[in-house]
Amino acid sequence: MPTPVEEDDVTTLLRQAALNADTHLNRAIDSIDHHFGEGFAAEHPELISVFIQIASIDHVGGIIAQQIRAGFDDIVQAIRATQYY
Repeated sequence: MPTPVEEDDVTTLLRQAALNADTHLNRAIDSIDHHFGEGFAAEHPELISVFIQIASIDHVGGIIAQQIRAGFDDIVQAIRATQYY
């Protein structure tokens, strides 16, 4: 059964979110410049924005999938615990 999020967990999540944003920003610039030439990212900030959005959506999708899997695992365990052999 999931437990409530502790205040320390929220602080950790907020710090991690900032680090993730910074990582996505740097990767976006590096990737865009790699594919389109040095300085292209600076000239086209809209590409950076889209790159960060896609990376963030992908990250959140992975977290949601993990939580769904964990929930299904809990359901399977509960069903098995109630079965009589």
